[in-house]
Amino acid sequence: MQHVKADTIHDIKKFVYSSPKSEVALLTPLVVNQARNHKQEASDILQQAGKHLANMTLHLYKKQRFEGSCLLACKGSILTEVPEVFDVYKKACEKEIKHIQWATQRVSSAKGAYQLFMNEYK
Repeated sequence: MQHVKADTIHDIKKFVYSSPKSEVALLTPLVVNQARNHKQEASDILQQAGKHLANMTLHLYKKQRFEGSCLLACKGSILTEVPEVFDVYKKACEKEIKHIQWATQRVSSAKGAYQLFMNEYK
C-alpha cells in the first residue's frame, strides 16, 4: 500500500486498473519478497497467479484439441523468474495434460504462433 500510496483496497484496485502494465509489474518483486518472508497474503497472490496462468493454458489446450504429447514453452518473467508461481502452474498443467513436455530452451513467441498457424491451416 505504501508503494502505490494507497489507503484502502479500493485505492490499490484503482492503481492496478488505471496504471500502465509496466508500473503494475513493479509490484511483483514486492509481493515475491513478502511471500519469501512468510506473509500468507503474498503467498496466496503468487499461488493464484500460477493457477490463473495454468487455467489460461489449459483453456487453450482444450480449445485447440491437442492430442498426444504437448510441448509447453513458458514466457514471461512471472513464470520464468518466480518459482513460487511456476511450481503451481506446472503442477496444475501436469494434472490435466497427461503427456506434457517442458521446453527448456527459450523459444520465440512468434515461432510458437507460427507453429499453431501451420497446424491449423495444413
